[in-house]
Amino acid sequence: MSNATEQARETAVHTRELLEDIWEAIDQGGEYEDTDAVDYLGELPLEVVWEVGEPFAVVLGTGGPHVEITGGGRSGGYALTVYWGGAEATVYGDAIDRTGEYFRDMYENM
Repeated sequence: MSNATEQARETAVHTRELLEDIWEAIDQGGEYEDTDAVDYLGELPLEVVWEVGEPFAVVLGTGGPHVEITGGGRSGGYALTVYWGGAEATVYGDAIDRTGEYFRDMYENM
């Protein structure tokens, strides 16, 4: 496995774990990093993108690495993908689905 692939994979797993921790705090009605957990979640995205013919996307980071959650189409579910130095890694999970759904609902209700 190349260094870029390994970095992308580690970042993807770390980001999924971060989202799991945030959702655990939300479910308990508490705080994350000394901030209301829902407010903390709401501050994560750099951009929310939904263009005709494209999947819904929540951009969490750009540059090195680029991190985004995409999906929510007919097949449902979301994926978190990290792009780093020409490599990419994708992970899935309940916290990723919940995050995608949260921001899609927010976007639809604007």
